[in-house]
Amino acid sequence: MKIKLLIIFLLLASVNVSVAQYVWNQKANVGGMNRQSAVGFSVNHYGFIGTGRNLETQTVLKDFWRYDPANDSWTQVADFGGTVRYAASCFVINNIAYVGCGKVNMSGNSFVKDFWKYNQGNNTWSQVANFGGNARYAAPAFAIATKGYVGTGYDQTTPTYQDFWEYNSIANTWSQKSDFPGGPRENGVGFSIGNYGYMGSGYYFSSSNDFYKYDPISDTWTQIADLPTNGTSLTCFVLNDLGYVGTGSITYPAVNFFSHFWYYSPASNSWTAIADCGPTPRFNAVAFAIDSAGYCGTGGFLDFNNHDTLDFWKYAPSGVGISDDLKNEFDVNVFPNPVNDKLNITVKNKEISDITLYDATSKIILQKQFSGYASLNTEHLAKGIYLYKVTIKNVVIKKGKIVKD
Repeated sequence: MKIKLLIIFLLLASVNVSVAQYVWNQKANVGGMNRQSAVGFSVNHYGFIGTGRNLETQTVLKDFWRYDPANDSWTQVADFGGTVRYAASCFVINNIAYVGCGKVNMSGNSFVKDFWKYNQGNNTWSQVANFGGNARYAAPAFAIATKGYVGTGYDQTTPTYQDFWEYNSIANTWSQKSDFPGGPRENGVGFSIGNYGYMGSGYYFSSSNDFYKYDPISDTWTQIADLPTNGTSLTCFVLNDLGYVGTGSITYPAVNFFSHFWYYSPASNSWTAIADCGPTPRFNAVAFAIDSAGYCGTGGFLDFNNHDTLDFWKYAPSGVGISDDLKNEFDVNVFPNPVNDKLNITVKNKEISDITLYDATSKIILQKQFSGYASLNTEHLAKGIYLYKVTIKNVVIKKGKIVKD
């Protein structure tokens, strides 16, 4: 009996290690010059990095590069449609990227507020309505459905901003929304998960670690769990409905860069540390997610003067995916199907798990964290087909579809 229990214990331990084995692997360097304070986004299974500044040559950039994860290769695409700039803002709506604002020179105080959209299908940029607030740089951004959001930032001539603006991509208009509640700041980070936006960290006389959730329906902010460290000039991406934030500087102007990363779980309102991104601490890096992997690269290192990099890293499971044997060990069941008023989820090994239910447009309908068993009230859902996925330690263990009667 003791031997049997020991075998079970060792099996469970090996399962835990396998699930947690997300690692950073170095990929092909970004094309073009070394840079920091660039922008990055992903569209249609490709990643894009462009603009920024090269401190070694005191050059402000406008070139753009496309990353193909299948071939681990970079290809230069159309230059940014506006003038050169760095520390711009960007978001993606319906596979169209929007880039704007930023600083256009190294030593002066020339800031811009023009915005441009990039169509990856025909590799073209076209100008859209100017940003609604004052010209600025270092303002985080994110998108929710058909709306883009940009807020806070700095222009070196007025106090750091805390205003917050919404871009309507259908009407091509900007409107001011409720101010960011954490106070003025620059170089924060912003991302969206489902129907909510998340924004925090940044710098105003000192770096900060506070974070807030934005509800676009009620135009309200709610403070959430603090990032585990103070930080400015961090970067972020979203993967499997978790917000990943990392790299940056703990203090400014003192040099205290780091390569640490954490992910935020909306279900538990908590941050969890993951592996550091490569061996080089950096700030003003770029990050995005493509399909089931996160990516981070470029940025400044060593000091705030003239050391920029083009290295590029991928965050994903160390193997192709979790094996069928391990999936069987978790023995995930989602039932009944079709469902009426209650959907049940069981996980044999009682790991801390997340169940997420989506509608046909990939909008999150229900989400819950549980251990071993959970039930979701589906009585209020309309009839139709819904998608679900069950994740354990950020690895998708099971996904599929259910029919609501």
